[in-house]
Amino acid sequence: MASRRLLIAGHSHTVALVGPGLAPVPEVHAVPGDPDIVHLAGPWPRDTSYFAHLIHEAANVTSAVLFGGNEHNAYFLFQPVRRFDFVASAGADEEIDAYAELVPEAMIRAKYALTLSMLGFTLGKMRDRPGARVAVVGTPPPKADQDYLREILATEPDLAARAAATGLDLRDVEISSYPLRFKLWRLLQDCLRGIAEEAGCRFVHVPDVVYSTQGGLARAYWANDLSHANDAYGEIMLGHIRRELELMA
Repeated sequence: MASRRLLIAGHSHTVALVGPGLAPVPEVHAVPGDPDIVHLAGPWPRDTSYFAHLIHEAANVTSAVLFGGNEHNAYFLFQPVRRFDFVASAGADEEIDAYAELVPEAMIRAKYALTLSMLGFTLGKMRDRPGARVAVVGTPPPKADQDYLREILATEPDLAARAAATGLDLRDVEISSYPLRFKLWRLLQDCLRGIAEEAGCRFVHVPDVVYSTQGGLARAYWANDLSHANDAYGEIMLGHIRRELELMA
């Protein structure tokens, strides 16, 4: 099969794959050392003009979109006063926190939908472009080490501001348990998959090789923050995306 240009685009999880992706306006940048891969850079945070430009650039390329992917942390990293758990449709036989209030999985899906709503619209418009092939790419699993997360909280000014706004002190805040965080991440991936498939796009799961034997993202692939992966992870993901989409290496 002839080589076909691969366009990487989306939110912050693109950084592990293609670098910072910062530009004053949305524009396509080359990836050094790989003429078959480009990425859509732009201002942070990404806005509607970025995704409008992505729709325009989708013609005659294969686009791999990393959309959101931090919702499980944004909404649920801090354990609420009323601890909760849910029965996951993807793991109905999993142990449930006996001291937690059970909430419907559908309630969490609805919460995620608040920030994922633009994805379906964008994918549909991309698919309408001539010669477009579009995939949504899964995002890194959570980091299992609770002590590490507590240490890194001090370096996350946005989280500190959010905590202060709700009257919380990061030195005292409880972090949601790893089993719950993993279930929340897995549900988020399922939401991304569902949106992709509804739009007629492929969903590329995160490969097993990046998981630790204890669960979660293997430490070798951690970036030095709460949720992101590093360049080694990005290299694996680029190869995985290419294989999944039957692109020439």
